[in-house]
Amino acid sequence: MPAFHIRYLMRRLDDLHSIVQQATNGCSQEVQTLGNDLLDRFLRDPVNAQEFCPVILDAIAKLPSDALQEEAHKIHAKIRLLIADRAVDGVVAEDRNRSSAETMKRETLSAFDMVQRQGRGIVCFGSARNNPGDPMYEQAREFGRESSLLLNSTIWTGAGPGIMDASARGGREGYGKIGGIKIELSADESEFEQNVSDVYRDDEVAICTYFAPRKVGLVDACMRPDESVRTAAVFFPGGFGTLDEFFEFITLKQLNKLGTEHDVPILLMNFDGYYDNLIKQLEVLARHDSIKNDDLKLLRVCTSNKEALDRLAKFYKIPPEECEYKGRLRDWSDTKTNSK
Repeated sequence: MPAFHIRYLMRRLDDLHSIVQQATNGCSQEVQTLGNDLLDRFLRDPVNAQEFCPVILDAIAKLPSDALQEEAHKIHAKIRLLIADRAVDGVVAEDRNRSSAETMKRETLSAFDMVQRQGRGIVCFGSARNNPGDPMYEQAREFGRESSLLLNSTIWTGAGPGIMDASARGGREGYGKIGGIKIELSADESEFEQNVSDVYRDDEVAICTYFAPRKVGLVDACMRPDESVRTAAVFFPGGFGTLDEFFEFITLKQLNKLGTEHDVPILLMNFDGYYDNLIKQLEVLARHDSIKNDDLKLLRVCTSNKEALDRLAKFYKIPPEECEYKGRLRDWSDTKTNSK
């Protein structure tokens, strides 16, 4: 038995047990008993595994008939083949895991570098399915423009279509600086989200094949290293991805794991009552003591861009004369948003 395969089995003794059971299934009782006895003997002293093959051959030679010995030799060969196959599978899996870890490390560093270049700011999350002209899209665009001007901050998104595109376009029209961290998706994984929004230049977007580096990068994009940096995490109406990011941010803030000692405002944009049921569910959690009542204060629910901008202005103590957005905001009460 090759030493490499032995080293693999030394780490995976449970695998060896399943291999022996698989190989001896259906064979004669004598050979099954011998296989189990030899397995027990090996498991009691696995450090001598490399010298164990002669022990097996000696035990086979002591079987009472040629037929049993021939059957046992076939089973022994089958076990060796199964061990080799399992060892190769293990190495392939380890190589794949090692490659995945290296890729995630590289993508995380790329996201950090992008944040460092573009500057931390307002991270906007939301549905990828809203199109230009849709009131939800246009409200997100308005917020991106006005919030970037109010805070003099970069607008960050997932660099996809929909509300991500709208927020970024608004940021381009306002303060001017935008950044994106895009998840790479194939046509099989998403029918409409493969491409980076064309509002971005190549040097404004980091591309990730894994979600973890993208999420870490977007969290880093709204961390405040000092009081002078103005950031926020803003959650527009969206689907699973938006909710995933929302609960991650809330959890990190709840556990003081955001990576900064400076508070970061989290705004939930409840346009047209989109998040009414989510808010009710959070209140249910508090009533059942699954979260504290104070945890409900980790976020601020906003029903309009004006309310959200007012909250940011108050949070960052921006004087009224600098809140120029008040004269530019559209009255959206005469429109019906399209939540997709």
